[in-house]
Amino acid sequence: SAVYLIVMPTLLGPEPGAAGMTDFLQKLASDHPVIVRDWHDALPEPRLFYNLDHLNTAGVQRFAEDLLGPLMHETQPRDAATYGG
Repeated sequence: SAVYLIVMPTLLGPEPGAAGMTDFLQKLASDHPVIVRDWHDALPEPRLFYNLDHLNTAGVQRFAEDLLGPLMHETQPRDAATYGG
């Protein structure tokens, strides 16, 4: 089994420290059964957000259906060393 770490969607773009976080998560995923999904830019539509960094009800529904739904139905997780979405 593996642990999934998800970088949530945002309208802020790359945040300060994002490159360092990416490097850290890639190393973590290569050393442990961790699967990282970087979805910071997966929902670029402003109408899905309450503000720049928080999904509204429609955004949560879209996130659950389009991103989490397929993830929950994976019968075998991708290689734990995989980084990205």
